[in-house]
Amino acid sequence: MVIKAITNAIQQNKIAPLYLFYGARGSGKTSIAIILALALNCESSSFIKPCWKCQGCSRSLSIMELCSGSTVAGFKRIRKLLQSISSLQATPGFKVFILEECESFSTEAWDELSGIANGAYNAGVVFILITTNADMVPRTISSRCQKFFFPKLRDTDIMLKLTRIAAQEGIRIEKEAIKLVTTKAQGSLREAENILDQLILLGPKITSSMAQQLVGGPFFKTFYSLLELSIPNGVN
Repeated sequence: MVIKAITNAIQQNKIAPLYLFYGARGSGKTSIAIILALALNCESSSFIKPCWKCQGCSRSLSIMELCSGSTVAGFKRIRKLLQSISSLQATPGFKVFILEECESFSTEAWDELSGIANGAYNAGVVFILITTNADMVPRTISSRCQKFFFPKLRDTDIMLKLTRIAAQEGIRIEKEAIKLVTTKAQGSLREAENILDQLILLGPKITSSMAQQLVGGPFFKTFYSLLELSIPNGVN
């Protein structure tokens, strides 16, 4: 639904100045935000955008800003960019700000963003706010946003993605190992990919035993249970 709605908006040139992407960690919010940023300036005549090849896509990569509000450095970067918003009118195409972890913004930052948002569309500026908790976004902002909810991914989708990655890397991986990684990821594709990356470092063949040892599966639970039984009472 999210992909279809965003694709239709691009094709019909109905671009909102403010978007709010919210939902579980690792559910694709930032990835879709980056794709949207590229698609807005893509010069391809195809309905499939972005093409990742044209000058518009290259320009998007150079002018797109990805910032996090959870760190002091990230917040200072956001503030500097917001203050320079008036200078962006001369920039061709859309200028996209992807603001991650926006639930960490201060009241002052929200007020500043609210003031800028009124004229953002005329300046060709798009803000994509990303958060795991939409309730943390002030209503004065959220009421102006087009909102898209990103649920946790289904296990079958994550398993399919991991299988494709392994094939592309020339890695043989047991089906049970993929299941273990998927279960550990708890609906987060990012977490699943991180675990798979670690397993790939172990060699060209990944077994369920290797996955169990890495993710702390039944093997480790049994090991620690036996270890606890072997330690005398009162020994820390």
